[in-house]
Amino acid sequence: MKIYFCIYRVFILLCLFVVTNMEKVKISQNSTEDDSISFVGSTELFKGQLGSVAYLECSIINLSNMTMAWVRMRDTHILTVDRETFISDRRFSSVSRSSSNVSTWVLILRSVDQSDAGWYECQVSSTPKMSKWV
Repeated sequence: MKIYFCIYRVFILLCLFVVTNMEKVKISQNSTEDDSISFVGSTELFKGQLGSVAYLECSIINLSNMTMAWVRMRDTHILTVDRETFISDRRFSSVSRSSSNVSTWVLILRSVDQSDAGWYECQVSSTPKMSKWV
């Protein structure tokens, strides 16, 4: 009798697993364009005064669990990934704010210098990679 009870429990667990995974497949098959990742706005030009603080913004719709990186295009150096800074230059940092399905990432550059001029890329870790230049 105990063996039948154990087999019954395994069968129930297996059924729950299959039903749960079928539901996940249905959800992914029913996803719409509204679920896709996209950038708000187009390529933007930011101006900063020498010696001041510059704020470069990048707003992303439906970022969900993807990571976001800031890359300096002049030397393709990765500056930040999410809030983690990957450059020894302590003038760079990254912060974010979210409202509903829009995440806004801000690259903060303190003590702006002439050598900081150029393009910066806001890059999402999707496949394929998505990016916006600011």
